[in-house]
Amino acid sequence: MSTEKTFAIIKPDACSRGVAGKVLAKIEENGFQVIAMKRLWMTKKQAEGFYA
Repeated sequence: MSTEKTFAIIKPDACSRGVAGKVLAKIEENGFQVIAMKRLWMTKKQAEGFYA
């Protein structure tokens, strides 16, 4: 069986509202498996480059 990988970002408003755990739970409920997780704070410049 082949494995596909995807990337997800939980946006800052979800973290500040305290719902990041619910977002992760919903991801797993929909059949995805979280194999790695990293929490970081992007600078404005990094975020602008990412969303450009």
